[in-house]
Amino acid sequence: MGKTTYAGINHQVILDHFTSKEREIIHKTLSKQFYITNGGTTLSIGKSTYRYCFLKFPDDKIQLWGITSEIIVLFSPFQNFEPRSLDAFDRIYEEHSGYRLDKICVFVISEDRGLLEKLEGIVKSNKESRVIAPFTYDELESQRDLAFFRKRIEKFFFERDLFDVDSALKKDLYFFGREQLCHKLVDKLSFPR
Repeated sequence: MGKTTYAGINHQVILDHFTSKEREIIHKTLSKQFYITNGGTTLSIGKSTYRYCFLKFPDDKIQLWGITSEIIVLFSPFQNFEPRSLDAFDRIYEEHSGYRLDKICVFVISEDRGLLEKLEGIVKSNKESRVIAPFTYDELESQRDLAFFRKRIEKFFFERDLFDVDSALKKDLYFFGREQLCHKLVDKLSFPR
């Protein structure tokens, strides 16, 4: 039986690269509901700099959401959130390929107060985008309870129909759970009867 995971911060996590506001969000808000497993680092894409960390749902929240892998939390410190900020996730996955990171679900924390509406538009125009739970710096500067996170996560993680794809998949992000079917098809085509 594995070790029980509780909300908090791993004692080896380094948060020095975060701004004071971001450290406060991690300490006062995120670590009260989730387990911060890794402090990440700073990531530069073009002229933009992002910071990120990884969190894991504590055992009691795994029952709620069924996510056992670590989730990337991307801090976007810009007043205007741009869709290209989501490219940071691909870079983080590449740099941390050895980690057990959830490939589909991520968190974004942005200074843009219109983030929720912008992400809804991005998801509608790109059906193959990751499932993103958006938060703003302003809403997370004060401590939030489980009900706040539950509503936000359920709205963005579970109200989305992952099979609502009206054209062929262009990425393999949502192509999971079909290995057995693929093997059967390959076997049928490989060995003529």
